[in-house]
Amino acid sequence: MIKNDLKNSIFSVRQSAAAVFLVSAALALILLTYLHQRNHIEQQESDYCALLQTIAEKGVQAHVRADMYHPDHLEDWFIGLQAAMGLKEIRLIDGSGKDMVRVPPFTEDNESRHYREIRHVIPRIEPLSRPGRARGVPRGRGPGAGAGWKKLPSGPYTFAMTVDQSAWDSLYTHLRQQTAAAAVLILLCIVLGFILFSYRNRQQRLREALTLAQLDAERQTKLAALGSGLAHETKNPLGLIRGMAQAIINQGGGSPEIHNRALGIIDETDRVSGQIEKFLAMAKPIVPAREVVELDSLFDNIKSLVQDEAKAAGISLEVRFSALSVIADKERLRKAILNLLLNAFKACGSGGRVCLYAEAAHGAYASIGVADTGVGMTSEALSRAVEPYCHEFEEGTGLGLAITSEIAREYGGALQLESTLGKGTTARLVKIPLGSADHA
Repeated sequence: MIKNDLKNSIFSVRQSAAAVFLVSAALALILLTYLHQRNHIEQQESDYCALLQTIAEKGVQAHVRADMYHPDHLEDWFIGLQAAMGLKEIRLIDGSGKDMVRVPPFTEDNESRHYREIRHVIPRIEPLSRPGRARGVPRGRGPGAGAGWKKLPSGPYTFAMTVDQSAWDSLYTHLRQQTAAAAVLILLCIVLGFILFSYRNRQQRLREALTLAQLDAERQTKLAALGSGLAHETKNPLGLIRGMAQAIINQGGGSPEIHNRALGIIDETDRVSGQIEKFLAMAKPIVPAREVVELDSLFDNIKSLVQDEAKAAGISLEVRFSALSVIADKERLRKAILNLLLNAFKACGSGGRVCLYAEAAHGAYASIGVADTGVGMTSEALSRAVEPYCHEFEEGTGLGLAITSEIAREYGGALQLESTLGKGTTARLVKIPLGSADHA
């Protein structure tokens, strides 16, 4: 019996230890949950205040013209913001501490509410839109600015807004009540239920994410097919229009004005057709060929295509032959190099220099580069250069570098860009597989 009592005592101790452990784990979990939820509410409150500050700042910027502002206009806008967001008071304070605009509290304000003031300081107020070139005097400046407009005082400027804290206090109170209730119900089933709920919730999110990904892929496929069909349907009437314009030129006998207009129609239809071809090249999947391409022969062919354009633009074109061969789709590679050369020509003015070269790289790869002495790009423009429809020049579609980058990825390579503003740009197709002879 003593032995059984000892076993029971040991079992009870173990049960007690397990219970203490589970209770401690549950309490720790509840505490962590409480802290997490509190941080979440605090983050929401912080985001809400930041949103108010941004709205107030952008609203003031929208009502500023150059260095002028209209106090009545700002006050009207602040009154609307006060009513929409439930604010007690809004003030805009200049650098000397004086109120530029002040919207007083509502007369029917409920004294039982809890308010607090938040402040946001900005060094200066910049209008959202800037006057363009040759558009005359900006609104709010000079004669005709209108009555009531004042010059902006010196900064920094402070937005002081008194916000209603009652809603957030209610959230904190509710959170504390929830935590106290959960602490009373510390049981093993709650812990297991929490784990099961978390697992099921995670599985549900994964299923939803998978469904959304599938739907998005289907939508992208449909959009690509629709865009390709629309592009083809557009090319057909363009071909008819071009044919009619060409017939007018071939018939002759018309006035020079009609002849010139027909030429203009042909040029414009050719330009639009070229843009459609670039769009189709981006939209439809292409299986590139794999063949040995002699770069010297390809460079010589490309040089004959572009040297007249370079000469007409006053650009010095240098082609360095390398006796290298690569494994690539010859026509796709030709298109990529032509895109890089045409971009270089656009960047260079008269007297500029463009160099086309190839060189062996580490391993069984080659690289093809186009270097120019053009205007170069800023770091921001460089980071977005290969995005579709992003271009720095008025002419063009902004698809050239995007297509070139896609061609580079077809053989496992990449398009690398290096540029210095005012000095020029170097574009390189890297990791092009070398031909068997060069690799050996």
